[in-house]
Amino acid sequence: MAQLKAYNNGTSAWDPVLGGQGPIGPTGPTGSTGSTGPSGTGPTGSTGPTGPGGATGPSGDSTLTVMTAKTSAYTLASGDEGSLIQANGTFTISIPTDASFNFAVGTQISILNIGSGVITLAAVTPGTTTVNGTPGLKPRTQWSAATAIKLSANNWVIVGDLAA
Repeated sequence: MAQLKAYNNGTSAWDPVLGGQGPIGPTGPTGSTGSTGPSGTGPTGSTGPTGPGGATGPSGDSTLTVMTAKTSAYTLASGDEGSLIQANGTFTISIPTDASFNFAVGTQISILNIGSGVITLAAVTPGTTTVNGTPGLKPRTQWSAATAIKLSANNWVIVGDLAA
């Protein structure tokens, strides 16, 4: 019979001379999961001061006056400011000189071509009033729109879906 031999560290083992070590046994079952440790968050910091308020912009007119359809030559006049003129036909919408009617700088008047005709925007007096637009001064086709904007005295620009 094999004898148990004591080692200096106080453990015991089988003496290999008297009997060999036996095979490794199966792994034991996994132990249960331990409890989760405490969790938490630190205290919330104080809220910073409110920043300065921004400047309030000017209020605008949120309404757009839709004019009845113009079907023949028309010269812009008082009351057209901020309006949408519906144009149906082939004719010119003219922009007057300041001497005839002085629209305020920044005035905008929109033109919508509701028909298949060609609408042209032009100055009543080309030598006095300048009207510019690229590539031209005509709404491109039916349902195209253009806006006339007064830049300075007797000086207008046309922007939108334009044709030469």
